[in-house]
Amino acid sequence: MTSLLNDYGVKRTNTRWSWGGIDENGEVWITLWWDMTRGNKSYLEDPVGLLQSKKDLLMLYRHAKEHHNGRFHGLMSIARDVHEHPRKVKTQYRSGMWRFTSFDEATYSFTAERVPAT
Repeated sequence: MTSLLNDYGVKRTNTRWSWGGIDENGEVWITLWWDMTRGNKSYLEDPVGLLQSKKDLLMLYRHAKEHHNGRFHGLMSIARDVHEHPRKVKTQYRSGMWRFTSFDEATYSFTAERVPAT
């Protein structure tokens, strides 16, 4: 995953547990999981992981909301094993622009929808 983010000039808080990062233009990039995506909607419920990674996700959400109307670049990830924690990425690809539709700052759960290409 790190090399794909590097290809797009994305800076991450931490290469092991960050959910994404911010590129040189100030745009947000966030990991989405294929098994938690249905059509043009994605969700994350009560993410497992370090508190630092959850705070990182919250920081990315706030940046996207404050500076980009909740929009972010999605990095669709397919896990080697969806039951493994932490998950390891089998493959990952850019999945277009997304927009947060909800974010629970107490649980770090969120929903998002794909933004139609213009």
